[in-house]
Parts: sequence; structure tokens; C-alpha cells
Amino acid sequence: MAYVTDGSVHTGGLSNETRVINFLNSIDYYPEDITPLGGTQHKADAIAGDKGISIKRKKRASQGSFDYLNTSQLPASLSPFFTDVLAEAADIRLNPDFDARLAQVKRMRALMASATSEALSSLTSQQVTDFLCDALIHRYKSIQLMAVTDANNLNLYHPNDYSVVQQLSAGDSFELTGKAKGSRRVLGTNLRVRLTTNNGIGALLGVSKANRNSILTLKLQQDRVNALLNDVNPLVFDMEAN
Repeated sequence: MAYVTDGSVHTGGLSNETRVINFLNSIDYYPEDITPLGGTQHKADAIAGDKGISIKRKKRASQGSFDYLNTSQLPASLSPFFTDVLAEAADIRLNPDFDARLAQVKRMRALMASATSEALSSLTSQQVTDFLCDALIHRYKSIQLMAVTDANNLNLYHPNDYSVVQQLSAGDSFELTGKAKGSRRVLGTNLRVRLTTNNGIGALLGVSKANRNSILTLKLQQDRVNALLNDVNPLVFDMEAN
């Protein structure tokens, strides 16, 4: 990793995305001004001319994960695994007795966990590979720069620097491994496919105070971010350096 320590600005009180954008503008990383690009329909968090920038925040790269994709558009082959449990959840939700609905949360959570496990186990190598191509290549076509913060370090690289993207582009196939109820690891990588309800079973049954409803979502998650950064060999800036 090449460390660059000149030209940074102190913007510790700002949001992570604003902090990264301000820092990159302060060092004239692009000739164009970098501006934020909001909205869930965009994979880019910021843009410079026609160059998209995806910004991921990690307090420590050695801990936690981040998502490449979080979508409610599930492969059609997965829908049958949830027909019964979702139909039962809809019936429970119609019950006007709050306590009766609440009493069903534990049982329905177990049923949903079994359904998600069976659904994930059903995914073929071709389906997994197609999902990775969609999540890492097609949806990131407009992205020219990945910006991953690790505490005060800003790691910059192109999406194509990732070895998994290179393998997908070369036609390699991937498959899932593991037995966790709601997730599977992509074999030979630090990627995880997670299938879950976005707001939990309580919201699905109408007993959550925080959320009115819940839907199934499919995620592609990057575990071991420190290993990813070693893989892509990013350009690293210390945003706190003087």
C-alpha cells in the first residue's frame, strides 16, 4: 500500500461521505468538482463529471463488514420456499389481537429461518455466479472509484482491482458454502450472501413499534475488509495528516 500524507484537511465533525468528498476535493483528486449523489437508486454516493464514486465506511477494517448490494428483487426460484411462511404471516397479521400476534413471533422466526436456509442451499453455482456478476460488475459499471475509510485512512481503488471481479470477468464460477440459517459464504472468498427480512419478524406480523412492515432482502456482504484492502492494493491517504 502506498501512503500519501500531504494535502489533507481536518473535517472530523462531518458525515463520512461529506468528509471523504471534501478531502478528495481539497487535494484535487479529479479535475472536476466531486459532488454528493443521493438516493437509493444510485450505486454511487458521489460523482465527478461522469465518474461515480462509492464510499464505504469502516471504523476499523479488521472488524465488521459492508454491503455491495441489498435488494428485494430475489431470484424467481427462491419465491416458492417462502410461499407458506409468508401466507401464514399474512394471516397472523390480520388478527386484531396484538398479544396473540406477539405470541407467534418466536415460532414464525424459526419457520422463516428454516425457509431461508433451504432457499440458500438451493442456489446453484450458476445462480451464485450470476448474482455476483450482477452485484459486483453490472451494478458498478458507473463506478470508477471505491473509497473505503478505515478510521482516518482513506483507501482508494478501482472496482476491477478486486480479484473476485477479475475472476468473474475471466469466466470463473463460484458456489456457496456453510450451514448458517440466514447466510452462506462464497467459497474461496470473504464474501457472504445473506437472505433475511429487512425489518424482522415482529414487523412482518405487525407487532413492531419501529417498523410497519418487513420484506425479504438478498444481500452481498464483504467480510474481512482488511483482507479486501490487502487484495486490491489501494492508494491510501491519511485524512488527519498535517
